[in-house]
Amino acid sequence: MWGYLRLFWLLPFPLLFGALGAGVYASFLREGKGATYSTIAMLGLLALIPLCGTHYVWSRSDLYSAADKGIVMYEVENPYKIPQDLLRLANKMQGLTLGPEHRILAHLNEVTHLAPLVKDFDFVFARDFQTPPPLIALGRAEEAQRRERLAAIFLDGNMKSIEAAPLLQSELASYVIVSPYTADLSNQLLELNYSLRFGSGPYELWVRD
Repeated sequence: MWGYLRLFWLLPFPLLFGALGAGVYASFLREGKGATYSTIAMLGLLALIPLCGTHYVWSRSDLYSAADKGIVMYEVENPYKIPQDLLRLANKMQGLTLGPEHRILAHLNEVTHLAPLVKDFDFVFARDFQTPPPLIALGRAEEAQRRERLAAIFLDGNMKSIEAAPLLQSELASYVIVSPYTADLSNQLLELNYSLRFGSGPYELWVRD
């Protein structure tokens, strides 16, 4: 489904509208029935413009969020087309020490939004087809498993602190983002020596002390 929807992002609309506009004009000059069909085609493409990300995106969370249960259109809050509260958090993070030695542990929705913003954002885990394959190719399969457990189990609130502590340490998780898509990890993060550095709306940035 999503592969089909993404075709709309690739269509060369200026060229298509130019060709259709010329066709409509030529059809009217010929006074043929083709003018009606060309006009309908033009109106159909005009109706598709909102689906191309010009002023709207699919959902407030992420294209792949099961909670959306289909297409949820909303007007974007900023040029980056991510939740404004998350953008504030990202701006705050740029003042911190970033890079591969200071990774960010976040839910996939937040990773999807934040990864294109700042090249120095380095995440513990992204998608299952992005993080594990290169690590496995480098002979670091166990590291890939540790990272995935943090993203899949710890963020869901299903990992005990005694088990999470060494994983967070070994995978250099300097920052943890708590969001509507993670469990409420406040008490556990305090126990693990993280402190709340910044919050905006439903998003919280926790930093290792």
